Amino acid sequence: MKNIICYLFGHKIGELNDSGYPICERCGSHSYYDYWGKSGYLLKPYHYLHWKWDLLVSWYNLKFNNKLPF
Repeated sequence: MKNIICYLFGHKIGELNDSGYPICERCGSHSYYDYWGKSGYLLKPYHYLHWKWDLLVSWYNLKFNNKLPF
């Protein structure tokens, strides 16, 4: 059940191991050995739209306000 929750909603980042890589609190998967790109399928559209919105806002600020986005 824990793997299904991580598959649908993404991993819950817990403590770090000795090398500094995070470990999931739910399923115990390790970000270095297990590719975390295969998780959080229900939230990927939200993150994609959020990324596009940030790109649009930074382009608008650069184009019309003559400000650099950083």
